[in-house]
Amino acid sequence: MSPNIKNTLISFFSFFLIAFSLYIFISLLSYDSSDSGYWYRDSSSTVNNLGGPLGAFISDYLFTLIGFGSYLLLLISSNVVYSSFILQ
Repeated sequence: MSPNIKNTLISFFSFFLIAFSLYIFISLLSYDSSDSGYWYRDSSSTVNNLGGPLGAFISDYLFTLIGFGSYLLLLISSNVVYSSFILQ
């Protein structure tokens, strides 16, 4: 694979991961325990999460399994992606 194609793929993948990390961060910040999520489903309730139903699902799953450590996990993974993007 040529270096230009490799750098383009790395850049695209890095931008995608940064955007996904930002989406998860917004979903975690707007977490509401009354939203339908992984452990609790209610089709009649309105989702208050800024990430929509998927954001409510992801934030419920992360907060249930990891708790507030999910912010730390998000920070570490974002730092790794950012560092790999800068060092390429």
